[in-house]
Amino acid sequence: MLKDRFKLITIYIFMYLISIVGSLFFDVKETYHTNESAVVVVIISLLTFIILSKAWRIERIAIINFLIVILIFCLPIIIDIEYITSFFYQSTPNPTIFPEIIITVDSILFIPFVMMLDIMHNQLHITNSFVIRGLYLAILLGLIYIKFTISFLENKSRN
Repeated sequence: MLKDRFKLITIYIFMYLISIVGSLFFDVKETYHTNESAVVVVIISLLTFIILSKAWRIERIAIINFLIVILIFCLPIIIDIEYITSFFYQSTPNPTIFPEIIITVDSILFIPFVMMLDIMHNQLHITNSFVIRGLYLAILLGLIYIKFTISFLENKSRN
């Protein structure tokens, strides 16, 4: 039986491939266009994550840990959100806090999640970076709270 982390890595690879192939198949254009096809690709990617995590019976705490790690690794993208949004306006990117190579590697490695940022900016018209950062931190802190609550309840039930 595979461990949960290997199952989650496999699911993430599926999400990554679905995002890339789906972008080609649904003809998702450059990030500065409003594109409804990007929503379809993200929904398919998220459904893949949910269905495979249920089918492979991955523990809830492992899923939460995985999402926390993903969110922590995406932190440079969120902190330098002005750099990403400058591409939406086709303007010269502002200088970044992090080295540009870190932003580039994060944008490539976390394509399924960067596409969600694209949707937030283009489809939902969230242009204020403070809103995106606030949503990001709320989700991250919520997941951490859930993780520690589940861990506390499991330890309490064992005693």
